[in-house]
Amino acid sequence: MVENKKAVVKKLLVVDDDDAVAQMLQDVLQERGYDVEVALSGEEALAKISKVKPDCVTLDIVMPRMSGLEVLRILKKSPQTYHIPIILISSYEDLVKNGTTLGVASFILKPIRIDHLCTILEKILDALI
Repeated sequence: MVENKKAVVKKLLVVDDDDAVAQMLQDVLQERGYDVEVALSGEEALAKISKVKPDCVTLDIVMPRMSGLEVLRILKKSPQTYHIPIILISSYEDLVKNGTTLGVASFILKPIRIDHLCTILEKILDALI
């Protein structure tokens, strides 16, 4: 007898202050079967994270008012969110490397190569099972 396993849709939170980048990531990742929410600022990300309960977060570093590194520090200090894998995204390699000391799952440099991002997401999310 073969068990019928229902595929579990993974939830992602895309955080990027560039609306075009955020929308592109949302569209592409939804096409690949992910449930994707978008936050256009660090403050919005922090407000949404407890509601969305994402399996993984992509987090732009350079954002106005609250940087991605500030968001990352807050998430890693909270017992409710410290376990969520974070993928840092930036055009600035030195910022991404600095962020890796804060416990991120991975990082990607802009311009984002979608296949590379999806490969990283699959590895991270497969490890959660």
